[in-house]
Amino acid sequence: MKYFLLHTDPQYTTAPDLLDWRDKIDPRYIRKGRSYRLPQRELLLIRENPDTVFTDVLSFPFFLVTQLGKDVICLYEPKTIFKELVLLDRANQAAEVYHLPILDAVDCLSDQSEWNADRSVLRRGVLRAEKLGKQALFFLDGSKNTYVAARLDLVESLLKRGARGIGLTPLEIVTESLECRQEEQHGQ
Repeated sequence: MKYFLLHTDPQYTTAPDLLDWRDKIDPRYIRKGRSYRLPQRELLLIRENPDTVFTDVLSFPFFLVTQLGKDVICLYEPKTIFKELVLLDRANQAAEVYHLPILDAVDCLSDQSEWNADRSVLRRGVLRAEKLGKQALFFLDGSKNTYVAARLDLVESLLKRGARGIGLTPLEIVTESLECRQEEQHGQ
């Protein structure tokens, strides 16, 4: 099965830009077992912009989806917990309801993955097949930033429904036996 990093398409430069979110949403609590500390519903202001495009996926400062995204996630991961965030541009009287999914963090990144110096930017994602399980959507564990991996069937479902503003970065997959052989070859 193929997997992708799911994020906001960088071509959507007018996607919502959240303001003062740190006072209301603590990213440490966007995890199973900790999400009870987050409010069930919250209002967040966004930067005023008459050209804001409410994309179906927002990846910064945390992963958010519109109702369309939530509906698709529920098809593939029906036990997902969601928190509701209303994003509001007061000056332009624009608002959109987003959903914050509480996903599992899966430690599946191979040593072959490539990072920047402080491990905040994943330059090349390589997943260990043995660690993937059957999840269709999950956080990649082991990074300073939030990376969300999505299985191909979930991604196709989003695209077939006309989801807007979705960026996809392919992830590679290796099996442990192949990874061990490659490490042995590099060590010789």
